[in-house]
Amino acid sequence: MTELTGWDPEMLAALARAEELLEPVADRAALSIAELRMVIEQERRWWNEGAPAMASVVDLALPREGRRQMPVRLYYPHEAAGPLPAIVYAHGGGWVFCNLATHDRIMRTLARDAGAVVVGVDYALAPDYKFPTAHDDMMAALDAVAANAAAWRIDAGRIALAGDRAGGNLALAPALAAKDRVAGVLAFYAVADTDTGRPSYARHGKPPNWLLAEQMPWFFDAYARSPDDLADPRLSLVNGALAGLPPVWLGLAAFDVLIDENLDLAARLKAAGVTTQCVTYAGVCHNFIQFARVLGKAGQAIGDAAGFFRRHVAGETVAAS
Repeated sequence: MTELTGWDPEMLAALARAEELLEPVADRAALSIAELRMVIEQERRWWNEGAPAMASVVDLALPREGRRQMPVRLYYPHEAAGPLPAIVYAHGGGWVFCNLATHDRIMRTLARDAGAVVVGVDYALAPDYKFPTAHDDMMAALDAVAANAAAWRIDAGRIALAGDRAGGNLALAPALAAKDRVAGVLAFYAVADTDTGRPSYARHGKPPNWLLAEQMPWFFDAYARSPDDLADPRLSLVNGALAGLPPVWLGLAAFDVLIDENLDLAARLKAAGVTTQCVTYAGVCHNFIQFARVLGKAGQAIGDAAGFFRRHVAGETVAAS
């Protein structure tokens, strides 16, 4: 693995460590989705150790009609005399895996670096809950943040949406539906299209990459109700009405099957007149911000997203160096 050209040695070390953590689990291909969820959560515990301390962390549950309540977690980075800006965060995992616990370090780091309340959303997972349930859950979370802004010490005029992987899709798609209520979007290697024939799938769809080419069709099948859903602009973001979106930050991994669709999305956003910053991080692959414990570029990317948020959402000015 160390002989691969162009790879960041820390990225390769992170992937090797992930394999070590997963090694005790025999025949992962034979596990059920429920069992795989438990394996992923157990593997993530090591990566989340040593996460930034918060002034407070508050767990709440939002009512959702016809099913369980939806957990949300509020991360307050510091005490403040007045309301803080907020980031509503959707975790990745192909709409099928992960939860608030798996992404704890990311959300804590983002809260600290952005100086914002991060509201993590434990949206309903596929295949139990099909499209557009996760999207609707994020819309409900956004509504709840706005409705409870005073009680939660949040500035309702400075709310951004953010997420990684499928969570990046679940940040951008609700922003399309609530352009007048969202002040910015931060998306790490979002699922931006449903076309799995883009050239980056062939370039980057094999090991040691974290996301393999054959996995995305499986995720789409788990989430979509029918092939018709794949054309919906809430899934195929590149076909959405992008004009009028608030400022968007896109963080990409150079070795990722999703990079082509994200570069396409960035070009379309700019053509639509949306303030857009798109940053590609060299030598890393899909999911890299999960590995901040050993990978410097993970912390760099979260810090870059936080800096964009501070400038374009929080309204802070940055002195020229």
